[in-house]
Amino acid sequence: MSVSCDASKPTASATAPEVKKQACNEIRHDVHAQFLGHPDFTQGRKPGTQISYRVMIDILRESPIARGPLAGLKPDHVSHHCNEIEKEHGHSRGDYQALILSVL
Repeated sequence: MSVSCDASKPTASATAPEVKKQACNEIRHDVHAQFLGHPDFTQGRKPGTQISYRVMIDILRESPIARGPLAGLKPDHVSHHCNEIEKEHGHSRGDYQALILSVL
């Protein structure tokens, strides 16, 4: 039995190290740990700024690039992701995605 990073429910299909590695190595989990849980975000930003940031972070977390490991991320992956976000959400949001990924 194992426990994933973001849930306390045990899973029987994988060993503990496998599940933790799979769940924790995804970019979407890094985004949560690095941004949404950081005191600079939760305490240092005004509510309106938090909302703006959360929209951009949620776009990143729900995108296909967020399902992969941060360690395997290459510049061409980021470029493709940003181009796709620009098509769907506009140029400034595509640029901001690059900024978020560069911070990670």
